Amino acid sequence: MQRLNDRFSCEFKPFVHSEEHVSECFAEIDRIHQLRFGGAKFRAGAVARPHEEREMALAQTRSQIDGLADSHILESARALFAEYQSWSERD
Repeated sequence: MQRLNDRFSCEFKPFVHSEEHVSECFAEIDRIHQLRFGGAKFRAGAVARPHEEREMALAQTRSQIDGLADSHILESARALFAEYQSWSERD
């Protein structure tokens, strides 16, 4: 953090990773979510912080992708991705 401050003439305070500070950050994220969405039901996928539901969904998605490992669908997706990626490398 000090290198960043020195380089850009800033005065950012480094984040001290402690249980208290992490809890404060999550509370602020929840507060912002409440401001944006009001009384809307909390959805783990819509809040920018770790959550067990999000981790479970990620594991399920990875499992589904792994199940496609020998599939022509995954092969087609990779080929399409490579083609799109090559477009960005032009010019």
